Amino acid sequence: MIRRSVGTLRPPSPRRLRPVRRRWPLLIVAIPLLAWAGMRLTSDGEPTDALGPSTTDSPESTLVSFQAPIGERSTDARCWMVVIDESSSMSSADQLGTRADAVRATAEFLTAYGLAGDRIGVTWFADTADVTAAVPTDAFAAAATAPMVGSGTAISSALDSAHDAMKASCDGAEQVMVLVTDGLASSDSEFAATSAFLTGAGRDVHVHLVAMNGNQAFEQARAFWEDPSLGLDSITTVSSFGSDEVAAAIADILTTETGQRVVAK
Repeated sequence: MIRRSVGTLRPPSPRRLRPVRRRWPLLIVAIPLLAWAGMRLTSDGEPTDALGPSTTDSPESTLVSFQAPIGERSTDARCWMVVIDESSSMSSADQLGTRADAVRATAEFLTAYGLAGDRIGVTWFADTADVTAAVPTDAFAAAATAPMVGSGTAISSALDSAHDAMKASCDGAEQVMVLVTDGLASSDSEFAATSAFLTGAGRDVHVHLVAMNGNQAFEQARAFWEDPSLGLDSITTVSSFGSDEVAAAIADILTTETGQRVVAK
């Protein structure tokens, strides 16, 4: 048994012999007031940037973790086609499937900050391509899941299909393609056909590449895509598998095309 030492006993001081005042009625009133004040402080201290871009037109839930673009828009309406690689090699390039977030990020960004004439469409591709024609941003609804388009990587035919759809649905707006892929084509002939499109029919389209590079997947094709003769407007390498990084790449591309600048929160 542990015994505690006891100090010398002393008689109570006169102060301690005073009658004890009962304070519990005051506590009954004070405790609810303190709890209410604490809740107010907690609420006022919560960050507000979790609600997305600071604009009255911005969506309540957004992938685009950026403030409104800085500066006046210097370009007319654009017609955007997001071209998403769904081939089997993408399972290692994008293990979490965040490339699909490029479609949602584009739609949300244009809804918040775009012009009335901006349009958006999407092309999913692998062996075959599934194209949704470009429509005004307020009429666009991204599919929850990608369609079944095979396992190969027919990039050139996907670009051709997307281009044909844009010519029919862009209503005169300047055309922009955002290609999201690890850059691996099915064969050398497929690379050649892709080069032929980009240096031929694709010359009237602004083409931006979002290169999914998880596990260094893009490195095998980097030399092809970085060839200046292809005339790509930009190449952004994405490697963290995160939705935020995909959204950041999209935001940079969108503001490049509008002549503005975007700043991270």
